[in-house]
Amino acid sequence: SFLTVYSDTELAEFISVVQIFLKEKAQRHAFVVIDVEGDGVVVSYDRNTPEYDYFNQEFYQTAKNIDSQTFLKPYYDDMTGKTLITCVLPMRNPIGNFIGCVSVETEVSSLQNIIGAVQVGDAGDAMLLESSTGMYLGNSDSSKVTSSMSILNEENTMLAAAGQEILAGEVGVTTYQDGTESY
Repeated sequence: SFLTVYSDTELAEFISVVQIFLKEKAQRHAFVVIDVEGDGVVVSYDRNTPEYDYFNQEFYQTAKNIDSQTFLKPYYDDMTGKTLITCVLPMRNPIGNFIGCVSVETEVSSLQNIIGAVQVGDAGDAMLLESSTGMYLGNSDSSKVTSSMSILNEENTMLAAAGQEILAGEVGVTTYQDGTESY
């Protein structure tokens, strides 16, 4: 599943495992990877090394400088052989100081499955775009996702212009025409 909500008991158990790890390793920080595989959960500390240096990774540096969750650009992960997208959320103490972050990675293909199935109104569909390039992350036409196509390069110039308008704003509504159909 894309997002799992755990009970207070499960979260307390997880936190205690991390605390034990930190105590055993005489460390103040931990980089913990939790991977949901089928019906099980795999916890790994493999990237908790000086070589990985997660304090200088893009996800960590981004989280330090934001106030709410944000998505990073998709990337190809050599370990999994898949294209992933990361959502980061900063963690702050009660007085607002940054103390760490939570990052969630998911396969772009899983987003494609979700977005591709959405129907808007009688004939419309949904799309998910990368905010700086307009690259399709989800669309009813999966070839636009697998080819890393940008909405800005659409053959339909009205759709490309609508894409430019979408990317320029924080929020809003736009329309375009495809033949005789208005969207």
